[in-house]
Amino acid sequence: MTRWVIAATLAVTVLVGAGCSGSDDAGEQGSDPCAVLTTADLEQATGVVWTQQPAADPAEPACRWTSATPSGLVQVFLTGTDGSSFEENRQSIRVGDAEPSDAEVEGADEAFATPDGSLVGMRVGDRYVQVTYASAATEPPAGAVTTALAAIAAGRV
Repeated sequence: MTRWVIAATLAVTVLVGAGCSGSDDAGEQGSDPCAVLTTADLEQATGVVWTQQPAADPAEPACRWTSATPSGLVQVFLTGTDGSSFEENRQSIRVGDAEPSDAEVEGADEAFATPDGSLVGMRVGDRYVQVTYASAATEPPAGAVTTALAAIAAGRV
């Protein structure tokens, strides 16, 4: 069951990240998605050891970290935005029949979160930033971890 939840979260994240529209590539503006969070940030938020994974596609504006025990995934997407991509990304994300709701994230101009708290999407200036957290651990709660990591990322974009 736990592997299914993590796999489903990863699938939604990959689909949404692939659909992130933006007028500028993250690299062109000098923002590295792997620079907005560190393994130390992840370990402090979760109490778990994380390993940054090599990019499957160096041109993809994403960074991934995994943990072995408990099994977990953190992913950050970082793209430019043309003003409409924040809302387009928000509308493209659903968990079952549930739509994302507004979220408060320090440093973000506007933000939304999935009902289970595993994904936070936000607009920070002219950037769209998406943080995903999935773990087999039940503590700390996913929503609290994702929001805390999103606030760190927002402060570094």
